[in-house]
Amino acid sequence: MSTELKLNPGENVIKRSTEIGYGGGISRKNNELILTDQSIILINKNLLGKVKEVTRFPLTDIVISGNRAQVQLGQKDIVTPTLDVYFSSGMESFIFTWEDEIKDWINQINTLLTGQPEIYKADAWMDDLENMADSLFGAAKKVRKAFGIKSTESLSCKCPSCGASISGFEGETVSCPYCGNFITLGQDRPQ
Repeated sequence: MSTELKLNPGENVIKRSTEIGYGGGISRKNNELILTDQSIILINKNLLGKVKEVTRFPLTDIVISGNRAQVQLGQKDIVTPTLDVYFSSGMESFIFTWEDEIKDWINQINTLLTGQPEIYKADAWMDDLENMADSLFGAAKKVRKAFGIKSTESLSCKCPSCGASISGFEGETVSCPYCGNFITLGQDRPQ
């Protein structure tokens, strides 16, 4: 591998992706793209998988603006994501299959060049799902309240008067068995 890549002394491979498209027109995804701590290396292969050409794109040629490497997620067409890299000599576009893989490349390149934290969160879609679930749960509570449907969610809290443990269903008004204080469960303050 190192003779094929012709790595410089002390150069380290950071990331390697296969099935990369490159070039105009109909681009076959049979190339490899390698990120080192010094370059982006494109291994251009023919139809049979034999290496035709190895091209190095030095990381030092990538434009940096606003302390951010000018590397972004692009699209060749409506369904084909690309890694667009802006070099001082012009833009190069590499075709990938998955957007998440491109986001990882962008994070790696930006970190190598600027030392800044990642641009894309790896599991951002999980945060989106959690936010959506919270919103749906909140909406369901509002609908139940609007139609007077009692909650089946069991809650427990401490009586603000005496500290005794009280339990019941959310929205239910209960009497403390020790001091007789009335409390509506699930609200910030007792009634």
